[in-house]
Order: sequence, then C-alpha cells, then structure tokens
Amino acid sequence: YVAIAAGLLLVAGATAAVALSGPRARPAPATPPAQPTTGSEPPRPAKSRIDYAVDPLQGWKQAQHDPECPEFVRQDLTRDVQRQRQAHLDDVDEALGAGRLEGLDQLLAALPALPEDVAFAALRTRENEVRARLVKARQPVVAIARHEPAPMITPSPAPPAVVPPAPAPPALIAKPSTPFPAAVAPPVSGTPNPAPPPAPPAPLVIVPDNDATPWKAAFLTILPADAKPRMLLLDGSETVPGHWPGGAENFYKSPRVASRKRQGMYLDLGGASGRDGGVVVLLNPNRFDRKQLIVTLSDKSGHVAKLPPFTFPTNDWTAFPIPIPALAGFDATRLNILAIEDDDAHLDLPEDAGFVLGKVVVVSGREPMAHDLALRPAALVADDNRIRNLLRLTDSLMRAAKRPPKGLDPTRLRLLAAGDLGTAWRSAASERLGALFAGRTTHLADQELIFTQSWLDGLFSGAAPVLDPMRDHVVVFVTTGAELTLQKTVALTIDRFWKLRLAACIARGILPVVVLGPTRVPDEQRPDAEKLWSGVTDLVTDTLNGGVPIIDLRPAGADGDGDKLAAQMLADGYRELVYALRRIGAAR
Repeated sequence: YVAIAAGLLLVAGATAAVALSGPRARPAPATPPAQPTTGSEPPRPAKSRIDYAVDPLQGWKQAQHDPECPEFVRQDLTRDVQRQRQAHLDDVDEALGAGRLEGLDQLLAALPALPEDVAFAALRTRENEVRARLVKARQPVVAIARHEPAPMITPSPAPPAVVPPAPAPPALIAKPSTPFPAAVAPPVSGTPNPAPPPAPPAPLVIVPDNDATPWKAAFLTILPADAKPRMLLLDGSETVPGHWPGGAENFYKSPRVASRKRQGMYLDLGGASGRDGGVVVLLNPNRFDRKQLIVTLSDKSGHVAKLPPFTFPTNDWTAFPIPIPALAGFDATRLNILAIEDDDAHLDLPEDAGFVLGKVVVVSGREPMAHDLALRPAALVADDNRIRNLLRLTDSLMRAAKRPPKGLDPTRLRLLAAGDLGTAWRSAASERLGALFAGRTTHLADQELIFTQSWLDGLFSGAAPVLDPMRDHVVVFVTTGAELTLQKTVALTIDRFWKLRLAACIARGILPVVVLGPTRVPDEQRPDAEKLWSGVTDLVTDTLNGGVPIIDLRPAGADGDGDKLAAQMLADGYRELVYALRRIGAAR
C-alpha cells in the first residue's frame, strides 16, 4: 500500500508542475461597444407629430409616405384631418340652413380634395352631399326682383346733359335664333334661393308677348370724355360671370364714369314706348359686396323718375322688372334714358369692378315680368371648384393624348344620344352646337347611343371604334335614363356604365361631358332616374375629382316642346363650357 500511495503522490505532483509551468489563465475581456462604420448615422429617436407639416392634411400625406412614422402618429394625423374637415362642413351646413349662400363657393373651393382612404369615406360622402345641396340652392339661376311703383317724379326743366354717340351703333343684342319657348323658374322671395324639392317640377313654359321689344344696344354718356360700357369677349380673354341664362347673347360691363366717380351705364331707350308697362333688365353684380344699384328713368321731355334701387337677392344673375308708374308729367310713351349706377357706398371702385348687363326689353300695355326676357335656365353646372378641377382634368387629357397646350379642340365633338330622342332631335342639337362655331370648320358628328354590351364594348375597340382620340376631342353623353335597363340597381348602373365609360374616355385623352336628362323613362322609374342623376353627380365630384363637365337638361321637361328646349339648352351649356375651356387656357 505504501508503494501505491507513493505512486499517486508522484503523479499528482507532476500534474501540478505541468499546470504551473503553462501560461497563466486570463479573464475574457469585455466586448467593446460597436463603433459606427463610415457613412452610417447614430440611432435617432422615434418620430412624433412635430416632425410633420402643421396642416393636418399635408402632415397626413407626409406620414403615409414615411416608413419610419409610428402608427400612433398616423392615427393622430387622421383624427386631426377629420376634425378639421368636419368643422368646415359644419360651417357650410349652418350657412346653407340659414340661407346664407354668399362666399360658400369660395369656401368649398378652398378645401383640398380628401385622399382616397377608407378613413375619410364618410367625410367625402358628406362633402359631396353639401356640394350638391349648394348647387340645388343656387337654382333657379335667374332671381326675380320685384319693384314697387316709383313714389314720385321729379320734373326737370331740361333734359340731363347727355351726349349721344355719333352715329348710333347697330343692334348688338339679337333676338333668340329660334322661336323656342323659354322655361322660366318660378319667382323667389327676398330671401336667398331656397333648396328645391328632390324631383324638379315641370317647367313653366312661356312664349314672350309681342309687346316686349328687345332693346337695341346703345349707350349714352354724361360727358363726352366718359367711357361707355363695352361688350365682353367670350374668347376667354375676359372674365364673364358664370351660370349664364340661355337667351342672353351678349354681355356688357359697366365702366367707371369719371364725371360721377362711380361705376355706371346709361341705356339709350331711343323713345321706346313703355305705356302701362315698363322695362325688364338682367344684371349680375359681379362683386360680393355689391348689394344694390341706383336706378333713374327719364323721358324725352326731360322728366326724371327716381325708381327704387335694384337689390340683389343673390350674387347671381337677377331679372329686374321695372313697372313705370302712371303719374302726371311723365311721358311713358317716349322713354329716353335708363341710368344704372353704384350707390355712394361704392365710389371710386377700380375700372375692372363693373357690374354686368345681360339683356333688356321694353314692355308696353301690361305689367313687365321676368319671363319677358325669354330666358332659359342655365344649363352648365358650374362653380369655382369645378372649374379649378377642370383645369387639372384637361392637363391630364393633354398628356394622355400627347397634345400640346391649348390642344383641346371643342369643334371636334361627338354627340352620343339615346335612341328614344330620335334622329331629328340629334340633328337639331347638332345644328345648334355647330352654330356656336359659325365661320369655323367643325368636326361635329352625332350618333345613337345603343345600350347593349357589345355596342358599348366597341366604343374604343374593334375594327371601327365609335370614339377615336385623334378625331374626337369631346364626347357628350345624353342617356335620358335609358341606361337603367343595363343593370338591376341604380348603384350598379353608375358603377358599370358611367364610371367605366368616363374613366375610359379620360384615359384616352377625350373630355367626357355628362348630361342629366331630359328624363325619358316610365313614370314608375322616375324616382330611380333621379337617384341616378344624383349618383352620377356624386361620382363626378368624388371619384373623378369634380372636373368632368355636367350639363343639366332636366328643367326642359319630357314632352315635345321639352325636347326642343333641351336641344337649345344643350347648346347653351356647351357654349359656356367652351368659354370656360378657353378661359383656363385648355382650348383653342
């Protein structure tokens, strides 16, 4: 045992010796912090709301394109956008409910389009409803201002110092080119235009009496050096107040009359007889702060009747019937001068701040009425927001069709009309559209719009497509509601007929024009037709960003006379659309 123990001790000692003779064990060094490589940045703190634009909508758009934006910041921005837009729409709703329409077009036009995001779907729907309510509240276009007989006549020993022009100019305001009856909206009260019922009532069709004589456009001046009103050009070089009533052919803007230090115009009535009658004038204030105009009327004997002022119920075109009182001393059989001027609150306005005259008639033998002007309802659905978006739309059309600026030719027009209107209606409508471009070569064609899937598929395809972007720059769809036969519901009709066709036209560089009415469906389908027109308007305003033009022919009615009126109103609406295209620099 002693030998064995001695051996174990020997082995243990050798092992210890070897361990002591080796390198000394060291603790593992701590891992140094990673040094940044060349070109890299140190970690940044998480982003917050202050890293994005102050405006909620701009900030929301920035956040959507920033992959580093935390989700809670996106949610905060979404709520901010919703609250801001909700407050704006609440203000518009309140003003509409109170009948305060002034400035609402500008307020809505200033609102940027909401993004196509599900978070804003309800707001877009509400905004479309508000815009539609405002458009309806603007109807009827032509307000009617009532005038009481003048309370007194101030005799004057001599006529006012008015210097007539030499020689008298020819008549510039022509009679309507066709004897079509005019649809005149019912009178409104002194309050702003109330919203009409959802379904438009049957129009009041009146033929002007023969005792309503158009005024021969002639003006006088107070002093020879004073400026005269001038006829506004419709080539897009000048601003003309929109929403033109049909039948107003020429527009005259008042100048600043130096001798009177105010805007004014002095109409030479040329001795026309207004016995037991009066005068009817169509005017536009052309300024939001112009609420009234001062009016005086003189006869050839030098007597001057001070009439009640013209008070504008809205900022739109207004028809003013002026009864001439049968008072001693005033010779209503020889009318001389109708003076229309700004009041003392609008002295020294700049030269370009004039009001605009649209039409004048002199009536004898009965009380003058607004329908003596033989006006038609404004056909083009126009507002500042739509015109602004029309510019964006035409820019995209030019790019799609690879046309140069001002490359849209409104004479290259294709009219597609439902078959129930007939060939004669299409020809009549084409004739009136062509008359808008007298003296110019047009490429206008009309064709029946056939509501079969195979024909509609051939609008842009096949050996001979109906529409050719090289030939057709504008296409007008007059469907009359017949598209309701294509689908089971109104919603499907809007989605599968209107949305697809309008998008296809835009993608190929063709400007589509939506026409509402004339409604030609059975009575039991008329509610669906009204839902259709409302839904198409919403589609244009929402999905297509509001730039697609809309012409409303529903006031024309659905009978034979209504068809004639619809053809003329279509030309009226297209006339104003061509002006708008030229005004924004999109058309030749």
